[in-house]
Amino acid sequence: MKSPDVIIRKGELADLGGLIKLHEICFKNDRTLVSKLGKNYIKAYYNWLLSSDRTFILVAAHNNTIVGMTIASDVSYQGPLLRNTLKAAISAMIIRPWLIFHPDMIRRFFDIIFFYKGIGKKTKIEPEVAFWVSLGISPECRGIGLGARLTFTMMQECYSRGARSIRGGFHKGNTSSRRVFEKCGFKVVPELETKSLIFMQAELKGNYQLEI
Repeated sequence: MKSPDVIIRKGELADLGGLIKLHEICFKNDRTLVSKLGKNYIKAYYNWLLSSDRTFILVAAHNNTIVGMTIASDVSYQGPLLRNTLKAAISAMIIRPWLIFHPDMIRRFFDIIFFYKGIGKKTKIEPEVAFWVSLGISPECRGIGLGARLTFTMMQECYSRGARSIRGGFHKGNTSSRRVFEKCGFKVVPELETKSLIFMQAELKGNYQLEI
C-alpha cells in the first residue's frame, strides 16, 4: 500500500467503531491508562475526543477502513478528559480493582493531577499552544510515511484553529513517535521531562509541504 492511496480526513462520531478497532490493534500491549481500563473506557475516551469542540481526530482511511489516526487538543486536555470519562473509568476499575494499586496507574494519576495541571497553567501564559494526544498506525500501513502525513496535517489544522506551536508527550521507549516528531520538526523540551515521559514541541507555520 502506498501512502497516497490513503485519504486523511476529520474524524466523525460515525468513526467511533473503527477507531476502537484501530486502538485495540495498535495499543494492545500499551501501558497507558486508556488501554488498561478496557473497551468500554476506550469507547468513552474516543467518544469524548470526537464530541469536544476543543479536540479533533484526524483519520487515515483506505477502502473505507480506518488505518491510522492522530488526535490533538486546543488546550491541555487531561483534566477535562478525566472529568468527562470519570464514570466509565470508575466502572472499569470496579471490574479491575487491582488497577487502582498498579504502579503505572498511580504514577499516571499523579501526572494528570499535578504535572498536567502545571502544563495547563503554562498555557494561560502561552495561550497559542496546542497539544498532541495520540498517534496510531495499523501495522500493514507502517513504513510508508503515513505517520508524518497525519502529523503534518494535524499541525496544519492546529494552526488554522489559532495555535502557533504544538506540544506532545510520550513514553521514553516510544521511539517510533519520536522519529515521526523529529521528521516533522519537533524539538525536545528538557524542562518538561519526567522519569518516564519525554516532551517535544514544534512551532507552527501553516504552510507544510511533505514529500514522501
